[in-house]
Amino acid sequence: MAHSSSISNKYASLLSNNFQENLAQIQSRKTSAFSTVSTPSTASEFLDQKVRDMKTDIDFTQVYRDGLVEAFDTKLLGSEELTKALEEVNGDDKKRRKEWVTLKRQRRHIEEDMLDQGKENVETAYGIAIRNRFQIPSQLSKSERNRKNHAQQDFRKGVEDYYHVAKEIQEQTKVVREVYCCVSKRWYEPSSMKAAHIVPKILQSDELSYLFGVGEMNRSDPRNGLMMHRNLEEALDRAEIVIVPIPSSPTQPTEWKLLLTREIMRHDTALGAGSSRMSWDELDGTVLKFLNENRPARRYLYFKYLTTYMTTKQREGASWADKSEQRGVIWPSPGPYLRSSFLRVLSRQVTEFYLPEVLYAGGTFDADVEAPTRTVDQEKVLATSLNLKIDDARESADKRTRGDYQNENDSEEDDGDGGVGCWVLDSRVYGW
Repeated sequence: MAHSSSISNKYASLLSNNFQENLAQIQSRKTSAFSTVSTPSTASEFLDQKVRDMKTDIDFTQVYRDGLVEAFDTKLLGSEELTKALEEVNGDDKKRRKEWVTLKRQRRHIEEDMLDQGKENVETAYGIAIRNRFQIPSQLSKSERNRKNHAQQDFRKGVEDYYHVAKEIQEQTKVVREVYCCVSKRWYEPSSMKAAHIVPKILQSDELSYLFGVGEMNRSDPRNGLMMHRNLEEALDRAEIVIVPIPSSPTQPTEWKLLLTREIMRHDTALGAGSSRMSWDELDGTVLKFLNENRPARRYLYFKYLTTYMTTKQREGASWADKSEQRGVIWPSPGPYLRSSFLRVLSRQVTEFYLPEVLYAGGTFDADVEAPTRTVDQEKVLATSLNLKIDDARESADKRTRGDYQNENDSEEDDGDGGVGCWVLDSRVYGW
């Protein structure tokens, strides 16, 4: 029954007859195609076959995951078993999806690079061409690292100015600079504060422009930022907290509050020590206090809210995400923020569940003149790419928290996106 070594017959046997039949049909199609197609001799033929094979494997894994979720819903699988079963396939599937997205978006250039190499073996030429498309952060040039650091410094300066959160204090013979955190309502030394990107800067403009329905997306907009203590910024990146609007008068600036999404952290220390200690329980429900009338854009925090829901659903199953569904419409600030069709596809990529309509009702649009609706296949490519980057951003945040992610870009000005998007193909496949 198992399609690959990463799929366990133990779990596959728990799938309903309908899912087992669907898996058998997909496997049969691939076997039939393999037996009737001759060995590709040109780069174009090789890429055509590669795309077909990878798409078949991706479809197979998706049907398998859907079957596991059904088994979980019908009590054939427990929560821990579901997590373990998904972990067995997600690693290989993630690499496969990244390679597939690259093939779909860079097909012409990959083919040209394969031809330029002049190698008789097209598989070897492909291995070299695809490998060269992934650059490890530590190999970035000094000028590239400087450019990224300057961009983050400019973003931080813009956020500080927008919210008026920086001040200088004369202390005897020196001037001390402090920066304000709108969550804790305390002032800190600059090194303790970070300019958090609400929508991570690593996400490509093409994906975001389509999702938000604009011709061009400006991720450096200061309304896409918040000055926060490092601990809070990292928790926001890890989807352990989320910021939601408080119902208010349309004529008043929107007010926001912080919610804790990971119950296991409730009594842990969030900030400070001793008499100045604050736990996550104390911060849960805290209303943010701004020093002027400027606020973050609702569309960015709405995006963060939905991706936090998806992440917690994937990570913890029945948790804050389910409580959110049960409360009904809990985003009390409607508006046409995100494209509904793309959002639904993205949700299926991030979680194994459909996004409940109650979470996006009133917050989406169906079509837009600046960014017309694309085909189903094009939306799936964009959603897969966006999902992979969201997943990488969360993993990068986890590594920073554990202290096992360090490189020379990780300065106080860096928002942590430096390590996102790096992945390695299995060298055994192409004989490197």
